[in-house]
Amino acid sequence: MNKNSIAMKIKSLISAKLWAFFLVAILFLAACSNSLENQTKKERSSFQNQDINQNSASKQLRGSILLWHDEKINEDQSQRTVRNYQQINPDVNIIVEIVRKEELLKRFLQQFRAGLSPNILLVDYDLMFEFIRINSLMAIDPKIINLGDILPAALAQVTYQGKVYGIPGAIFTQVLCYDKNTINKDQLPKNLDDILNQAKAGYTFGMSSNFQDTFWGIQIFGGKIFDDQGRFSLKPGSWATWMTWLQSAKNLPNIILSSSIAALEKSFMQGNLDYFVCDAASIFNLKKTLVKDNLGVTILPGGSEYPAGPLLYSKVLVIPNNFSPRQTAITLDFARFITNKQQQQRGAIDVGSFIPPNKTIRLDRRLFPIQATLEEQARNAVAIPLRDIPKAEIIFPIGETLYQQVLEGTISPKEGGEQFLKLSRQALQEKL
Repeated sequence: MNKNSIAMKIKSLISAKLWAFFLVAILFLAACSNSLENQTKKERSSFQNQDINQNSASKQLRGSILLWHDEKINEDQSQRTVRNYQQINPDVNIIVEIVRKEELLKRFLQQFRAGLSPNILLVDYDLMFEFIRINSLMAIDPKIINLGDILPAALAQVTYQGKVYGIPGAIFTQVLCYDKNTINKDQLPKNLDDILNQAKAGYTFGMSSNFQDTFWGIQIFGGKIFDDQGRFSLKPGSWATWMTWLQSAKNLPNIILSSSIAALEKSFMQGNLDYFVCDAASIFNLKKTLVKDNLGVTILPGGSEYPAGPLLYSKVLVIPNNFSPRQTAITLDFARFITNKQQQQRGAIDVGSFIPPNKTIRLDRRLFPIQATLEEQARNAVAIPLRDIPKAEIIFPIGETLYQQVLEGTISPKEGGEQFLKLSRQALQEKL
């Protein structure tokens, strides 16, 4: 599989600092913020009591488990959340080990063969395919962990050949962030023409410039990469029309297309951009940095017929299949605890930068407007199922090469669109 795959590109968007707080949030988040409404505080207290009662009633567990995470996390905070779980299960020792993203897959393969792999991993969903190829993951039994309330899109990202190999912990997508200090809610762009008109009027837009991060515009022109059966089905002309719009937008001085998402995020935080096409994963840091609650979040502008379609992806817990029943029981209990409805809802409230996979979770839009916007955007987002990841690994690098050639002016959008269809079909036939 191509090492410069979609998996690496997606994961590179997620800042290490965010995941420090995300892991803490999804494991067992601390007490609620003083700024939340009394209603929210009461809900959290109820959730905590439910968690404790449910686990206290379970069979006493004893032993140790090792958790690997593919991002650097804050050691003090992670240990604090582990202690919270251990207050309920005092005879369980949980060890958290940080493994660099670039090393995780290779190191896991080596240690799995030697019988030294971790008991549980927190990874991006598309990395699961490599684990499944070597038959290293335990299939999740729905009788042990309830999967009935998981959003279908998230469930498809952990399901392969009829078996579920992971537990979704959080869902992410792209939205349009804006500075409420300079942008009024009633002037938010509803379509692509609004972006161009506001840019001409002096408002600044920032967008990461690559095939992956601008994928959201393909659906506006009626295009989609795969049909419901997973077949490559891009509509002729849809990507070319989107690239034509990007070319015209690039020529406006107030629209910035940059290959550095970090530079765009920094510029937005410094007040140099009015709008920023951001990944939900960056919202936590943006909220902390922008003063006086100046961060606004809205859905991406669409078209006259179709909405924007950004990619949707899951962060999941996976469990290797080479452990004793006793260790597996501890791992499953831990996974069930940190992904239950109460923990997901608390995480959505405190972190506010991901969509809970549990479809029964409802948050009051008046109290949590950013969370409500993420859920609204997710309804039109494009979720590539786990089964189609090998095809995406082939198609996306082709799209990236042609994307750069079109924006550099070496080929026209029409030529780029024609080559995209031709080369993708050829590569799929040769490699699959």
